[in-house]
Amino acid sequence: MSARQTPAALETVSVDVPAPWLEAYEAALATVCSTVGFFLDQRTGCWRVEGVKPVGSRDGELAAALALAGTLSGLDVALQRSTTPIDGWLERSYAGFPEQLIGRRFAVRGNPDGTADALVLYKQAYKVGVARHNRRSFDVIQPHYGKNDANCCPSSFRKRRYTWRGDHFKAGKAKKLKHAPRKFYRP
Repeated sequence: MSARQTPAALETVSVDVPAPWLEAYEAALATVCSTVGFFLDQRTGCWRVEGVKPVGSRDGELAAALALAGTLSGLDVALQRSTTPIDGWLERSYAGFPEQLIGRRFAVRGNPDGTADALVLYKQAYKVGVARHNRRSFDVIQPHYGKNDANCCPSSFRKRRYTWRGDHFKAGKAKKLKHAPRKFYRP
């Protein structure tokens, strides 16, 4: 029987940056952090970019990545560090990121296995396709039937993009498509 391993101590590292430089600093933290998130401060309009990593791990690489982001942006931002408790992380994640409803049919919520960024069907819908567009948006497609169309053969499809706006998803304008792209119906 093997002895129980003690997990490595974790720390949260973060920087506060203006919106135009969010992605540069997100990429910098992502070079050494196993998870990176960003949060808008409604009062200041700045973004807090946070990452979690083992204490003391790859600090030289982090300093180099932040120096590069600083050179590109012209910003001199202070790296903040805080201890991240190891126990209870899943419960804290669920509490910090509650389910987000998208209309009446969809929701974004964590998975029971602890993975995040899951798009789930909240309420069943007939012939709906969902495909991730990028890390902040996804597309939903539904068939559009003409007056004389058979159930097998819709005249066209309507695609709508949903984009994360910091605290909610915003639905874009529906686009008419003649055929449904394969990405919506791949296994």
